[in-house]
Amino acid sequence: METVVRPGSLRGWPDLVTQLGGDPPALLRSASLAEDALTDEDTPISARGAMALLELSANSLDCPDFGLRLSLFQDVDALGPLTAVLRNASTIRATLDLASEWLFVHSPALRLSIEEDGDRAAIVFDLLLEPHPPARQTVELGLATCHRMFVTVIGSSYRPLAVWLPHTPLAPLTRYVQFFSATVHPEGRDARLVVPRRLLDERVPGADEAIRANALAFLESRFPRLDATITERVRHLLFRTLGTEDDDYRAVARSLSMHPRTLQRRLRAEATTFEQIKDDVLRTTAHRYLTESDISATQLSQVLGLSESSALSRASRRWFGMSPREVRQRQSKTRIH
Repeated sequence: METVVRPGSLRGWPDLVTQLGGDPPALLRSASLAEDALTDEDTPISARGAMALLELSANSLDCPDFGLRLSLFQDVDALGPLTAVLRNASTIRATLDLASEWLFVHSPALRLSIEEDGDRAAIVFDLLLEPHPPARQTVELGLATCHRMFVTVIGSSYRPLAVWLPHTPLAPLTRYVQFFSATVHPEGRDARLVVPRRLLDERVPGADEAIRANALAFLESRFPRLDATITERVRHLLFRTLGTEDDDYRAVARSLSMHPRTLQRRLRAEATTFEQIKDDVLRTTAHRYLTESDISATQLSQVLGLSESSALSRASRRWFGMSPREVRQRQSKTRIH
């Protein structure tokens, strides 16, 4: 079954494309989407098609900050059935917790999570599609939209501490610094918006508990949740810990509050092994860095926790049938200008 997304995630796209001198119907066709695909925000479209549309738009219109610009058309209403729940959560923490729990209603291709460390908290965005498609603009749109929602809800008391991009940005870094009013770090492990931890306890103005409860009851009746498999939970942890001392099966088992043998048994029941999952996470991460960043082979080896560049070369030939340099060159040739 194809993974989908609500067209609300592309709200404002036709207007922005037109402003930039583009042809919306032609771009939709190029992304294998129907010309009327964005007309009804309640009729889901292909998530891969939506991501491809953003990349095509940025490249064909020579607009490297397309995702940032599109965020100016977005607000929480673009989330459709989630809107009433999120608008009426009591605090920012409650809003993010609900978004994390129910974002699959908007699209199962997206995941949002919160990581807290000392006096800081990070809102982390993940794409769950495999193989991982080119998604610079999708990631930047997600970060920028979240940032603007904080500005709208909290006002002048909000200011991010840092922003991390999981790729080499196409626009000048100063553009991102200006947009987020924060230090921006490219080529990170994931996409994250770092904020003061106290921000999570800010009250949401005008929140109505009765409306939230009714809206949540509606979601629960219409969109049954599926518990994450052990495989999915292990993958999630490995993406977070890859290249650190916590990326082995014993450390992952501890994080899941399991005995290592129990973890191995649970994974066998799901027809996989820890080694298979880790190899897939390594492959996915390597491909993303090789196709969406400019980091060196030595740096990538360190990110992956490989002993040396030669180990990366061997792994690359096993995964992709070519060297890291060839993977990068192939992507450069296929990129649309």
